[in-house]
Amino acid sequence: NVALAEEGTAEVLLALARSPAVGPEALEVVAARVEREGAEVGRDLDGAGDPAAPVDQELDRLLVAHARASDETRDAVLSRHGDDAFFVLAAACHPRPTLAALERAIDWPSASPVHDRLWVALIDPGAVPPLELEAWAGDESPLRREAAARLARDPALLARLAADRSRQVRRAAAGNRAFQ
Repeated sequence: NVALAEEGTAEVLLALARSPAVGPEALEVVAARVEREGAEVGRDLDGAGDPAAPVDQELDRLLVAHARASDETRDAVLSRHGDDAFFVLAAACHPRPTLAALERAIDWPSASPVHDRLWVALIDPGAVPPLELEAWAGDESPLRREAAARLARDPALLARLAADRSRQVRRAAAGNRAFQ
């Protein structure tokens, strides 16, 4: 699969990225080609075949959500698309999210002060290290404290967040099912 990823056309690269059986090494090669070649990735540059639509964006979508993609691959894709909500949410909701992906998602602001940040509830609380939740709970950013209030399962931490100075943090703590 690595050889196919190194030399394959757009169709081959898409097939590799869509396959749940492809290993992280081949996916890393695909990601490196996307980064290096951009919109030209997998194109027949000799002109012998039909010109195909660029597949770089589709490959990145598949890579960031692929169950076997390495942390480095997913973070590299996320860094290329850090302002795109799909990539931020896909990276944060991955079965093995990286801390960088989680922080990008929890720092994403709502559309307005009256809108809830419902995507935070999509993050698996078990994917966040307890010490990181503790750090978020003490952060100056109300977005991070709100995320800690939504994701925490520790009653003492939730009680502290329920008394936070920010209304959005108190509301998130009150809405947490683990809070009694």
